[in-house]
Amino acid sequence: MLLYPRLPQQVASYLAEQLRSVPIEEAARQAQLEHPEAFYTPTGGGRIPREALGELRHLLLARAKEAQYPAPSGEEHRLAFDTAAAIELHARMDIGPGEAAKPGLWDFLCCVLACDLVRWRFPGGPEGTGVDRFLGGRRNTLQRLWWRSFLLHDPTGEDPYSLLRRLGEDELVQLMERPSLAGNSRLTRVVAVQFLKIAQLHPRITRRLLIREAQKRLMRLSSFTSLEAVDDSDLDKAVAAVFAEVIESVNRPGNV
Repeated sequence: MLLYPRLPQQVASYLAEQLRSVPIEEAARQAQLEHPEAFYTPTGGGRIPREALGELRHLLLARAKEAQYPAPSGEEHRLAFDTAAAIELHARMDIGPGEAAKPGLWDFLCCVLACDLVRWRFPGGPEGTGVDRFLGGRRNTLQRLWWRSFLLHDPTGEDPYSLLRRLGEDELVQLMERPSLAGNSRLTRVVAVQFLKIAQLHPRITRRLLIREAQKRLMRLSSFTSLEAVDDSDLDKAVAAVFAEVIESVNRPGNV
């Protein structure tokens, strides 16, 4: 496992405010492989070499350029970048969920290493990029992508990232925005598999409606059923039953 540089919260907040409205070209000039206030935790792995940080930036920048960086990009290009960057982050960073949950790491990546990519991916309105896109948390530009890959990654499949590639942005948001469900990686993968299967069988029902209604029902189910304790076979059946309920409800006149 690798240890990445981190930023103190106050330093990250200051940098985010400074960066949020600068032109992308200026943010690119400010991007660095190190910062004088950055620090490493003393235990838990070896420090990532400086050259490896440079390679990570190079790879993320290459994926962004494929999506029209530094020019403004449309929804299709943004999703393509998110998917490609998510795969690069998960495949190359060599960190576990414990390390990935610590905001200081993502503060460094988004405020120092790849600050221009944050400005490009989420340009924002008149005030610029939202600071939460720079700072560690659920809306951090890169942290949210690593977690998508981690939760949907299937090491047994021919393409370990097949689920990630086949899901749209709204569908991914629906899968990730409810921590009580997204915290269970096995459940997240099962829901994604069942969703794609049902969406193909019922193309007349919008995918957005299908995933949103299923997630609502799963939230209710999780309030009185420990889905973490359910074995694989029963979990598949439970999720399939939820989607069957959604189909029945949508097809019932006057109901959603």
